[in-house]
Amino acid sequence: MKTLFYGISEEEILREAEVIITEELEEKNRGSRFCFTPTEIAKLYNMSGSDLNSFLKDQGIIHKREGTWCLTRKYIHRGLARHRYIAKSNQSGQLRIKANLVWTEKGKDFIEQLIK
Repeated sequence: MKTLFYGISEEEILREAEVIITEELEEKNRGSRFCFTPTEIAKLYNMSGSDLNSFLKDQGIIHKREGTWCLTRKYIHRGLARHRYIAKSNQSGQLRIKANLVWTEKGKDFIEQLIK
């Protein structure tokens, strides 16, 4: 164990960083707490989450931007979806924040009307 700053170990710094990141993600995700993942919605229609995303993409509702699904401009301000953020380490150990599109109750109802 290395001592880095003022007698604080690397392990203690990493532990504190994890606490800070967890708190920040909880705050950032507060608005997506009661949202549904594409997989949760897709199961209602015997589909997979990727099948649902493909369907929504074909309908012009979502598109991928920098590897993340986003609502298209036409749908962005309708309260249909939000992003939920997670922290992941890449192969070289760098921490990355990944955004996943999740659907509000209104968005879930919107998708139901599209599928019917």
